[in-house]
Amino acid sequence: TQISGYRADEVISKLGLLSSCRIEANGFSGGIWILWSDNVHHLASLTDSWDEPWLVAGDFNSVLYVFEKRGGSNADLGCCESQFTWSREGLSQRLDRAIGNAKFDSFAPKCLVQNVHRLKSYHHPVWVTLKPRRVNRTKYFHCLNSWFLHSEFRSLVSSNWNPDESVVNLMEKFRPKVQEWNKSVYRNIFSRKKQLIHEIKNIQRLLDLKSNDRLRRKELDLRQTLEDILKHEELSWFQKSRSVWLSGGDRNTKYFHGRTLTRRRRNIIKGLKLDRTNWCFDLDILKQHVVGFYAKLFALDYPIVGCLPCTGKFQGLSLIEKGSLEMKLTDLEIHNVIFGMSPLKAPGVDGFHARFYQSQWDIVGPSVCSMV
Repeated sequence: TQISGYRADEVISKLGLLSSCRIEANGFSGGIWILWSDNVHHLASLTDSWDEPWLVAGDFNSVLYVFEKRGGSNADLGCCESQFTWSREGLSQRLDRAIGNAKFDSFAPKCLVQNVHRLKSYHHPVWVTLKPRRVNRTKYFHCLNSWFLHSEFRSLVSSNWNPDESVVNLMEKFRPKVQEWNKSVYRNIFSRKKQLIHEIKNIQRLLDLKSNDRLRRKELDLRQTLEDILKHEELSWFQKSRSVWLSGGDRNTKYFHGRTLTRRRRNIIKGLKLDRTNWCFDLDILKQHVVGFYAKLFALDYPIVGCLPCTGKFQGLSLIEKGSLEMKLTDLEIHNVIFGMSPLKAPGVDGFHARFYQSQWDIVGPSVCSMV
């Protein structure tokens, strides 16, 4: 600007911006003004000041990590997909992004952020979808950790377990039984939680109008039932979060819920580079490509002739070591292996994790030992 001196002071004071820095105009060369308000907060303070879900998206004009820049003075260190949103004259950077707080993560857990192709601008438009297109996926059976807290689960296992049958057949027959039990007896804990809270609110409204011993006892019973449901809910989110610890004291449901949402978003494959150049986001094409890739990977397309040239490359076994390999496994060894497993790690193909066998060992243990 050509304005300087006292006139510049008057303009700045009328704008109402308390902080400023300027270089005065010199002849025909215009000056430079930088004006800002002290009321502008850093994004980090939004989490503490706003208690509601919020999302900020756009051009932040800032690179957070080295791998978000290619060209110039820094080299690209590599990443799983292209993160760059701004390109000009051989320099590419990720300047545009979407940032939200933890409550927005719960408000829109399936939120999808995409960098759309650019036309005339140097920037890629940022497209934020709160509810992406729903994909019909096959739901696989998973044994719930909270089932073991139910008083009838143990009797369900005992009544449907025949030691004379193989473990594979028993698990195949037990799976539909426990699914039916889950629907009719255990039921959805989140729906039960809402129903109990609604009943407690109604009773408390009645107690505000008139004191009643029967309603007071009913309220205590419902609150105790709700406490049990909350424990089941915590264990459910703990299992889904794949955390390896569970602390006592205050409930960790909120923490486990956040961990679960983060893990799900990280595990979702939104696109792949099929020919190392172009990205593909079509789900049907992605499915065909993944199936074809692993079918080719595990296919045997070459013959094996002779033996591998490894004679003398490995240390030989002694007679005692060879004899130990022929020894039969004891039930104690099988027990120690089962109980040495992490209880809630990824379950087997039948959907039952190690916690099921550990908690019901006196019922299922003899069959497992016989199978081994």
